[in-house]
Amino acid sequence: MAKALGDHTAVSRLSAAAERYSDPKWFGDDMDKFGWWFNNEDPWPRGQPSAQQMISEISEGNWVDAFKVQHLDKYTAPTLEGVDYPSLGVDTAWNDKDSGVLHVGTYVADRNRAGESTSWQISNLPNAGEAVVICDGTTVSDVQVLNANTIRVPTDIGQHQYQIYTGYFGQEIAMAKPDPSTFASAATASATRRTAEQNVKAAEAVIASGATGCPCCAGVA
Repeated sequence: MAKALGDHTAVSRLSAAAERYSDPKWFGDDMDKFGWWFNNEDPWPRGQPSAQQMISEISEGNWVDAFKVQHLDKYTAPTLEGVDYPSLGVDTAWNDKDSGVLHVGTYVADRNRAGESTSWQISNLPNAGEAVVICDGTTVSDVQVLNANTIRVPTDIGQHQYQIYTGYFGQEIAMAKPDPSTFASAATASATRRTAEQNVKAAEAVIASGATGCPCCAGVA
């Protein structure tokens, strides 16, 4: 509330007090996990109080914004799903409706599985056959079309930046009946691959122009 009202002095004082009370620290075999222990001397950080602390750590926005109607299409826009968490982490996932690109950033969440093969899916696509996936500046050629609205992206557990040319600009999407166990037929895959190839140059041109870059990814190849 102090942040919402612009009382920076109160924010600073409350943050210092919360830091002492919440007892934040790293833990795990590789000391790569983080939580708040609240001076309870428990073997693990407690879930609900830690979740509340996470909210206070968000540097952008404030509590007032939580009660404003925003992003009403978040349940129908192209969506990242099927992530191999907690081995693979996601630090970026947002749709740029001006350019029709979904930005996804991944990182190694479990160091013991770094480099292992994995995959994730993008659902709610206007036309899965026309989607183009670019990973670290290179077009991914083995994307699998699962149905009219869903693709599977083979990858590994690592740090990557993806731009998925979805063709989503905020329009309503005609959804096919979900069937994640069924792959496109050879004939359909061939046809959609030709359509996708026609969009590769356009997608790469958009990415190269920097028009789709978010502030947090600026400068990432």
